[in-house]
Amino acid sequence: VLDLYRATHNQRKFTQTVTEFSGVLGSIAPQWAGLGDIAPPIVTQPAPALAKPMIWESPAQLSVQAMEALREALGANPMPWRLGWSKLSGVDPDAMPLMAGLFGSLCDEPVTLDFVGPEKLVQVLHRLTPAGDRSVDPAWWALRLNVLRTLRMHDAFELAALDYCVTYEAPPIPWKDAQCTFVEEAAALASSAAVHSAP
Repeated sequence: VLDLYRATHNQRKFTQTVTEFSGVLGSIAPQWAGLGDIAPPIVTQPAPALAKPMIWESPAQLSVQAMEALREALGANPMPWRLGWSKLSGVDPDAMPLMAGLFGSLCDEPVTLDFVGPEKLVQVLHRLTPAGDRSVDPAWWALRLNVLRTLRMHDAFELAALDYCVTYEAPPIPWKDAQCTFVEEAAALASSAAVHSAP
């Protein structure tokens, strides 16, 4: 009955009932508090699991030495491979073949990846493959397209493939699902980075 009065915020009836039964309740007489006034119980959330540390982080300018360090890190660590791209702002031309080989392999192997800052990687490669500039080695475009496949960015891939087609007057490269997988969902990345790949 007391809970009913609390729920209906009827403090007068609550007090009257408590007074009537004060002889029975004695020192354990309940105190008024409307149900809306009672603080909800504190629910403790389990502590979030600490993210696995990165096994490699790209410098601002990706060099051959940095790619060699990445190759060694992949060989020395178990999956998932957590790689950092947040600092990336450029790629040395002589590092490009190594990078292209890496992402070609990632597309063809059932490895597990976790990238930090992959949007920077997408932005840098977009800048290095300007639409309409035929002086750019097509290998840069192949690298960019394989990165988009690795990141499962289908829409961005289609836009980039169309740019490639217009630039080199060649058939667009078809999408093919990569064999690698990600620890975390990349859907948010795909939707946000598609803007950077638009012509």
